[in-house]
Amino acid sequence: MFELDADRPVVFSEVVERLAAALRQSGSDAVEVRRGGQVIGFATRERVSRWSGTLAGTETAPVSSGDQATLPGESGQYRALRYACPEPHQPIYEEFRIFHDARYGPHCPVHDKAMELRGWI
Repeated sequence: MFELDADRPVVFSEVVERLAAALRQSGSDAVEVRRGGQVIGFATRERVSRWSGTLAGTETAPVSSGDQATLPGESGQYRALRYACPEPHQPIYEEFRIFHDARYGPHCPVHDKAMELRGWI
């Protein structure tokens, strides 16, 4: 059994470290997880191993540090998408978004038409 303190906020890296120790100490493949005396689930050796690197504690980087991998090409992560009303008028009605979702695109407040994607900045 593994007990989480109901009065403290859960810090993922601390919980994973403590779960790994509880699994090593018990020698079992799973441990029951409780919070405030109530069963909230089970942590398996396999799952905790994936979260913490290894149960032996030989990980070379902290939990959730990532593998520093990058995708090829230029990142679009920080570009704002520029939308504008398709009707010509002054002033130009524009809206900026950080992602594109065709289902929820912006609408022109004057013409009540869907704005067009006109590029990014």
